[in-house]
Amino acid sequence: MRRRSVPRTVRHDVYRQCFGRCAYCGRSLKRHGFHVDHRWPLSKGGTNRRGNLQPLCAQCNLRKGDRIPWLRLVLRWSFFLCAIAGPLL
Repeated sequence: MRRRSVPRTVRHDVYRQCFGRCAYCGRSLKRHGFHVDHRWPLSKGGTNRRGNLQPLCAQCNLRKGDRIPWLRLVLRWSFFLCAIAGPLL
């Protein structure tokens, strides 16, 4: 199944949401040369809604793949906080 391209108006909104910078590394992006990435990948049940889209440079998007990097960070912090809070309860 082939993916549909992101409409021009949506691409423009995604570009502006991070002020023309990559959401991961902060590099300046060309208006027509950036990747529109799904924060929560389509392969893992994500949607095409604007809130799930972010602008990434090609290097960051290809490195990310269909992983959810921030989810690993949240799980680490929740484990850490539970370990600290446990003795306090």
